Amino acid sequence: MSGSQPADRIRRHAAAMKPVEGTKRLALTALTTPFAGAAIDEAALERSIDGQVAAGMDGLVVLDVIGEGPTLDDKERFRIIRICLRHAGARIRTIAATGTNCTRTSLERTKRAIDQGIEEVLVTVPYYSKPQVFGVIDHFAQIAACGVPVIVDDDPGRTAKDFGEALLRGLIPIENIDTVCHGPRRTGYFGSLAPDLKRRFVHLSRDDEDVSAMIRLGASGCLSSLANALPGEIRHLVDTGALGGGSEADALRSLIQVIGRDDLAALKEAISFLHQAPADVRLPLVKADAETIKGVRHAFAPFAPCQQASHAAA
Repeated sequence: MSGSQPADRIRRHAAAMKPVEGTKRLALTALTTPFAGAAIDEAALERSIDGQVAAGMDGLVVLDVIGEGPTLDDKERFRIIRICLRHAGARIRTIAATGTNCTRTSLERTKRAIDQGIEEVLVTVPYYSKPQVFGVIDHFAQIAACGVPVIVDDDPGRTAKDFGEALLRGLIPIENIDTVCHGPRRTGYFGSLAPDLKRRFVHLSRDDEDVSAMIRLGASGCLSSLANALPGEIRHLVDTGALGGGSEADALRSLIQVIGRDDLAALKEAISFLHQAPADVRLPLVKADAETIKGVRHAFAPFAPCQQASHAAA
C-alpha cells in the first residue's frame, strides 16, 4: 500500500482538485486502452501518456468505459495501473476507475488499486440494478472509507437512474468525496443546481460538446475522451472556456459531431490517424466502418501533424 496516510492523500487531492482564482481549470483525460490484436499495446500506452503530459493535462483516468474497462480481466487492469504509475510517475496524476454495480466488487478493486499505489479513484453510480438513492450513498461511503479520494461519476445516460440533487446532498457529509463528473446533456441540471451544492463539490463535464457551456455555468473543467486525440486543444478549451475562432474552431466543432458521445471505435480511428496508435477495439465493440473512417479523417485533417507543420512554416 502507498506509504502516505489516507488523510495526507485526501489533503493533497483537495489541494490539487480545488481550483483557486488565477489558476488553470482542470483537464482530465479518460484514457483509451490501446490494443494490438488481443493484447494491450504497452508501447502505445506509454506514448499516449507522454502526449498527455506534453499537452499539460492534469490527470489520467484509466480503466473506465472509455478505456474499455469492462472488457479487461484483473491481470490486465493491474498491468495498466502499473504501467501508468511507473511511466507517468509524478508528471501527471493517475486515477483508476474502480466502480461497478456491485459494492463488494468495487471495494475489492479499490483496495487492490490502492495496494498498487493509486491515490484517487473514479467510481460510477451503480448501473443496471437501479438501486435507491440511500443504497447508492452507502455504496460511495463504503468505498470512500478505503482512504483515498473518490471522484463520483454521475452519468444517468449509462446508469439509467437520475437521482438529481438528492445524491449530492447525501454525499455532503463524506469529506473525501469532493469531485463530481457529470455525463452528457446535463447542462440544464447543472445550471439549476443549488448554489451550496455547486460550492461543496468540484464539478467536471464528461461531455466534450458541453464543456464550454458547463464552464460558463460554473464547472471547473472536464473529464474528456476527445483529449486522447487532441489533448492540446482540450487543454486550451478548458483554460479559455471557448472554442476560439477561425477555421480550427470550426473544425473542432465538426469533429466533435463526427465522433459523437459514444463512438469509441471512431475515437480510436482519430487517435490512430493523428498519432499512429492502433485502432483495435474489443468485442462487443467492432472497428469503425469505411464510411466512418473516411469522415473521421476528413474532420481531423486540420489537426494532423503535417497540416500543422505547414501552417507553422507559413
